[in-house]
Order: sequence, then C-alpha cells, then structure tokens
Amino acid sequence: MFDRIPHIYYYVPPCPACGSRKTGRYVRQPLMAGDMRFVEVESLRSGELIRFAPRIPEKNVYCEDCGHEWACSIRASLMPRERIMEEQTARGSAEKYATCMERSPGKKKSVFGKIFGFLP
Repeated sequence: MFDRIPHIYYYVPPCPACGSRKTGRYVRQPLMAGDMRFVEVESLRSGELIRFAPRIPEKNVYCEDCGHEWACSIRASLMPRERIMEEQTARGSAEKYATCMERSPGKKKSVFGKIFGFLP
C-alpha cells in the first residue's frame, strides 16, 4: 500500500566524467551536531548521498568514485518507492546507512523515559 505513495527524492544524475551513479549533493551544514546526524541518517535512509558544507558551493554535486565535482540544478521530485530502492542500490547508500546505524544505534532512554516507558 505505502509502496505506491510517491516520496520526495533529490535525484543527482550520473557522473559526466566516469559515468558512475554513486553521486551526491552538497547540503548546508546545520548549526547543531545532532541535526547533522539526523539529516545524514535521513538522507541515507532515503537513498541520497550528501556532504555538508558551510555554504553550498558552485559545484554543488560530486562523484564518490572519481571525486569529480560539477554544477547541476538539483530539485526535489516525487518518485515511487521502487525507483528510490533502485537508486539506493546503485548509489550504495543502504550499506552506508547500515554502517551509520552501527556506529550509534539510537538514543538511550533517560531515567524519566525508563520510569514512564512501561505505562500504557
């Protein structure tokens, strides 16, 4: 049912230098480190590769395989989940997401959360 609902996706075309699909875009660096982690995890979960920069450079997209950077107009578009899964596989973002989640699996509950966590 949810597979048919289109999701927002920022498509980055293949690298013009080497033809690789492992391409990503630069995004503006959030002010707080916690926000950076959230943006990184959500982007990887969505199948997108990103790098943070204090401001988005003129050459706003990059290739992870050859390191080439170029300017490209990147816009959000609606894509079906199947297409996003294809992009995830081609870009290798699923493996990066798994690695990212292994590094810090989640937030630990506070004492308050533990006490009230088992109330209905």
